[in-house]
Amino acid sequence: MIEKSTSLRRSGFQLIELIVSLSSASLIVAGTATSIYLASQSQNVAQQSHVSYSTLQESTNRLRTDLAEMKSIVNKESTAITFTVPDRNGDGIDETIYYRWDGYDNPLQYSEDNDTWWNLTTELSQFELNYRNTAPQSSNSIGTFDPSNDYLYRSYAQISQDSDLSLQISIPSGYQSGDLLLASVVVENRQNDSIINASSDWTKLGEAASLNEKFSLAVFYTFTTSNSIASFSWTSLGHSQAAVVHFDAPSASSAYDNGTADGGISNTPLAPSVNVSSNNSLLIRLLAAEPQSVINESTNMPGHLPIVLRSDEDTPLLGLVHRRADAGDNDAESFHLQTSLEFITASIVFTP
Repeated sequence: MIEKSTSLRRSGFQLIELIVSLSSASLIVAGTATSIYLASQSQNVAQQSHVSYSTLQESTNRLRTDLAEMKSIVNKESTAITFTVPDRNGDGIDETIYYRWDGYDNPLQYSEDNDTWWNLTTELSQFELNYRNTAPQSSNSIGTFDPSNDYLYRSYAQISQDSDLSLQISIPSGYQSGDLLLASVVVENRQNDSIINASSDWTKLGEAASLNEKFSLAVFYTFTTSNSIASFSWTSLGHSQAAVVHFDAPSASSAYDNGTADGGISNTPLAPSVNVSSNNSLLIRLLAAEPQSVINESTNMPGHLPIVLRSDEDTPLLGLVHRRADAGDNDAESFHLQTSLEFITASIVFTP
């Protein structure tokens, strides 16, 4: 049940710290005639802080996953690359992925469809992409990257809907039984203790209302569903937004650990601290806020990678970030809004 309730940095990480878990400096991209090399001077990784090391591991996983799913290169430079991957948000259109580095003491940045730009790392002192031609693999083959001990983010589906009593959203493509699906649903105009429900193949972690009950956030998960559509309903009319996120789970024993939620009014909503019981766990931070709220460019948390961030004039904002987490207490971290608004945050943990 979800209950209501400073990281160390240093400037100028060498790129070797970004790709420390690579066994080879070469990434062969399936379906293309390009190899992408990441190279730099070596450095003693053991001197990094734990949070920075975790950030670099997650960034490496994200980059390799995107490259493995790449369909075509749109633009390539020594410090930036733009390419397409299969549809991730359920609109039937390929996504365009951007990575860029703006030079010494800047982070590696990421954007999906040139929307919000996120910092994937702390400052890097060196970053370089080198390209060479290789024999292409079959154009029908899409590569995969699947570390055996970690949850691996794959894709998400998202939908916003005008005033109604229910919504349906497609399960992200590529889902297989045993993978983790996490669903977040935010509904405005919470009235008369309106309750958000899901179909029987989903487990509800909890639901919380904002301070003045302007909206509510409910979170669900499943490791097993045979349905291609997720359905949610509630009892009072309201604009709504939902996201379903797909992770590869490390093992058949992967499970929900614990979660906690908080709320209030602030321009820096704090996702609460949470205790993690096992190493290599998945930590997800969620944010729901009033409609029309916009997150600043610097919103991403230290050590966390973005999944989805959506809002418009009518529907409440919904944001999710994630990272790998080891056993022990994991400190609270803040999102950033441009003005003080009602919010709900949650920190949720799944064990491997």
